[in-house]
Amino acid sequence: MPICKVGDKLEVSQDMLLYQLFDLDEPTQMLSVDVWVESTWQDCRLVWDPASFNNVTEFAIKSEQIWYPDLIFYESLHGNFEEGMFIYGESTARVRHDGWLGAQALFKAFCRVNIRQFPYDSQRCNITFSSWTKDARTFRLKRKSGETGDKKDHAFAEASNGEWEVTGFPSYNRMTARNIGVLENETAEYTEVVFQLRLRRKYLFHQTYMLFPCMLLTWLAAFAFFLPTECGERIAYITTILLSLVVFLLLVAENIPRSGDAVPILGVYFCLAVCLVSVANLMVIASYNVSLKPNDFCPPEWLRRCCFRLGPLVGFLPTHHNGRAKLLAFRMNPRNPTTSSNAEAATAAADA
Repeated sequence: MPICKVGDKLEVSQDMLLYQLFDLDEPTQMLSVDVWVESTWQDCRLVWDPASFNNVTEFAIKSEQIWYPDLIFYESLHGNFEEGMFIYGESTARVRHDGWLGAQALFKAFCRVNIRQFPYDSQRCNITFSSWTKDARTFRLKRKSGETGDKKDHAFAEASNGEWEVTGFPSYNRMTARNIGVLENETAEYTEVVFQLRLRRKYLFHQTYMLFPCMLLTWLAAFAFFLPTECGERIAYITTILLSLVVFLLLVAENIPRSGDAVPILGVYFCLAVCLVSVANLMVIASYNVSLKPNDFCPPEWLRRCCFRLGPLVGFLPTHHNGRAKLLAFRMNPRNPTTSSNAEAATAAADA
């Protein structure tokens, strides 16, 4: 490590600029971005006088030919060092005559997705840089924009894509204690630089092609009771609507991570819609079964209670307590069960 004076610390400034957000894949929780990562530090061993070398003030060199900090980012998708956990393995560095160096790198990162508010959700993806072996006693990593605050935005205005809108890309410094030895009390502090990518989903696509059709199908399911019983198409009609809602529910499941931490509100809505249409399907089957009964068929007591007591409560209609009299009046004259003669006869039969 290029420390020329005893007791000094090597300071490395870390900066990142977001050019383009490619994708945030929710099922795999993989963040694909095009970023420009730059680290700058001073190496006292690479200082020269430009006048002695034809006024050459800087040159480019492979990072593997010079000393570079062993920086890693915790959210790397690679599980070993050879495939990119160290960010400056095969990049190109720029060396200046005063000893300042800069190196760049491109990468993909892991981002934990919170799907509770899907598709009206906002995500925050952290990209954390730190040294692998050097603690704060000899090495200091800081963000290039300054010491305090996170007001600087490290993203271009055109960085958003068709699905996500970049609302901010601030950075900040922090200190983290790690266990460096075999014993539990052997800890050391390490400096870290955190870049936080803030995203907000553009919900117009999901609202137009998923939410609105589901609302329309749920509304159309109520019209199954307006179909004549004799046509025999009630069950096929509402079963088709039920299968369509199940297909939409499967589409939602394919676009979210397989996690048991939370259930998206859109998935809850589809599940409730499937339950309501399933209940309507059972009611259609029950009504079709009752319509095929003979004229002297008397419904069971639980069915009469549901129809004449619970039914009006659900439909916000006045409750008829004398449900048996109403039923007998309907059996005597199905076309006009509310006539006075039928009602009186039904009341007398009920009292008897």
